[in-house]
Amino acid sequence: MALDRRVRLKPRVGAESYVYGDAEGPGLLSILRNTDGLMWPSTPIINVSHNVNYEKHQTTHSVSPLNTFQSTGSTEISVSGDFYVGNATEAYYLLASLHFLRTVTKMDFGRTSNTAGAAPPVLLFSAYGRFMFNDIPVIVKSCSMNFRDDVDYIQVPIEAVENARYFTKMDSKSPFYDVFHEKNDGVWVPQVLNINVLLEQQPTIDY
Repeated sequence: MALDRRVRLKPRVGAESYVYGDAEGPGLLSILRNTDGLMWPSTPIINVSHNVNYEKHQTTHSVSPLNTFQSTGSTEISVSGDFYVGNATEAYYLLASLHFLRTVTKMDFGRTSNTAGAAPPVLLFSAYGRFMFNDIPVIVKSCSMNFRDDVDYIQVPIEAVENARYFTKMDSKSPFYDVFHEKNDGVWVPQVLNINVLLEQQPTIDY
């Protein structure tokens, strides 16, 4: 069995319900459980930046200063890739991905929350195998989406989250439109959307 090398951003083990919501009930983010996190469906562009901090010392009669090592900065990872929507399930997956990024860039809040005020969660980034990006603990520093004006938009009824059984597989066989296309509570997603996420490595004491 081939190892999964796809580009993925996911919660840490034990934090799935905190990010996705209740595992037993349907919800907007429930479809992300099937792919073990937000997965870029097409190969994205990944830019990695490693920073090293040095202090300069100018000695007498020297032509150039000496550099003494101070620390190694946290690695920054930029991921930019397109999401293509060709069927109802992919439209729903894109909507869930957008909501996922909104969720993991906000502190916890809500009247019924027991952890209100908690910082956004530390996530895991993986891609291309264990010696490339192997579940690196990261925080989301920023994210941007390019909603274009030259593509069609597809309706995704919000009420569909109450019937998550229609989205158990990433294929085009779902009876989505037969059931939901006449609903009036829909939202629309573009057929092509570029999502750019800036991540920074977050070393943790307990990981």
